[in-house]
Amino acid sequence: MNPLRILRTILIPLVFALPLAACSAAATTSSSGPAATASATSASQSPSVTPTTASASASPSASPTPTPSSTVKSFSMARVKEHASAASCWSAVDGKVYDLTKWIGRHPGGRARIIAMCGKDGTATFRGEHGKERGPSNDLKRYLIGPLA
Repeated sequence: MNPLRILRTILIPLVFALPLAACSAAATTSSSGPAATASATSASQSPSVTPTTASASASPSASPTPTPSSTVKSFSMARVKEHASAASCWSAVDGKVYDLTKWIGRHPGGRARIIAMCGKDGTATFRGEHGKERGPSNDLKRYLIGPLA
């Protein structure tokens, strides 16, 4: 028999078997409890077996993330003005509202720069200082609470 043909008959089934073995090994290590282990064992023996509810609910982090509701809460400028102190600091920048209360103490330029924006439309202040810089814009995104109405 041709040596190349022998290699093909041995290697091809191995190539396809390895990913299946890795999947069943990962399922066994990621699941916990006897029901999950039994399910993983039966799944590796018969690929058409569907997972049981015990293995699907074994890990709370495996549950799907809820999708955000289709209604987005918007804020008026009057509402932003209600948050004009260091204790509760909201500011509007480029038509979006940000809660900057936790950023006040972290701002590299000092507390006063952020406090000056509390309860106001801070677009001119923010853009005047940072322009379109990515770093400050990314920092700002973390404090987004909704669009300005």
